[in-house]
Amino acid sequence: PEWTRQDNWLFNDHECCEWQGITFKGDNVKMLELSQNNLRGRLDDPILVDAFAKLGPTLEQLWISENAITGNLPAIFADESVFPKLSILDVGSNQLRGSLHPSFAAKRATPFS
Repeated sequence: PEWTRQDNWLFNDHECCEWQGITFKGDNVKMLELSQNNLRGRLDDPILVDAFAKLGPTLEQLWISENAITGNLPAIFADESVFPKLSILDVGSNQLRGSLHPSFAAKRATPFS
């Protein structure tokens, strides 16, 4: 990968709990902090959306701002049945387009950045 900070990612001798930007509590991913990391690609790619959804039940914070991420912000991020604990979703300063799905305003009291 061409990410800026990719310490221990995808190396066979490191557990995923040692990967740069991932915070665990027990066996559960609680936070992904990958801001300012030269990430590229479409946020609405079905494979990526599915991967995030698998983290959904335990994910509390997702920080992916200041990258080169494109596409639309998938409505699934506002779905509390998929992401019941998500309190921070920082996608600012990317190249996202389109308007926010109405469910973001309707289902979340905490503002997204």
